[in-house]
Amino acid sequence: LPSVVNLEILDMGMAFGADCSSLTSQGARMTGLDSVDLGMKPLRDAFRDLAPIRTVRAELNSPLPFSDGSFDGILSLDSLEHVHDLDLFFGECGRILRPGGWLFVTTPLAFRRIYHDGHFGLPGISLLPMKARLFVAKRMLGRRYPYTLANRTLYSIYGLSRPARRHGFKGHGVIFSDRAFPKTFGRIPGGRLALWGIRRLAPDYTFFSRS
Repeated sequence: LPSVVNLEILDMGMAFGADCSSLTSQGARMTGLDSVDLGMKPLRDAFRDLAPIRTVRAELNSPLPFSDGSFDGILSLDSLEHVHDLDLFFGECGRILRPGGWLFVTTPLAFRRIYHDGHFGLPGISLLPMKARLFVAKRMLGRRYPYTLANRTLYSIYGLSRPARRHGFKGHGVIFSDRAFPKTFGRIPGGRLALWGIRRLAPDYTFFSRS
């Protein structure tokens, strides 16, 4: 991430507030949003004397309760798999971001979860279309997951980039800078091509900028 000091940042899908806590400690002015309250009051109380954290109950599948140009940056960490309409999502993100704002996204891409599906803990099923995945996990194997999942499987960042571009975002997959294998891949024949594929099929996150 760029420096977050004094930036207004929205954490969409804040859960227990770990990322709100981290970025508040780094100087950001955080707003946490979620459809359920997993710990909003304790988080607000813990940071009251350092830097107030605002919390909002709202659905990601509806227009967001913020005015235009409210934020410098948005986090969406493992929440897009619950968003049914990506055009609505990116349109709302574009609306509430200020010029030059950014959007930092992680979501379970199929090829990152081959050995352990993020929602049902099963190997291999992340490559299935979502309806088939739900049938295998829930109907055949009796696994449970408490939240609704969108009816799609994302196989690369292009599934995110297409709707994002329609709303003025430019995105690219990023591998964490402290990972050792990018440097190793870069030194072997064909390594640059392999990294190109990883950044599109299984990046650590996708960073969207907006002019």
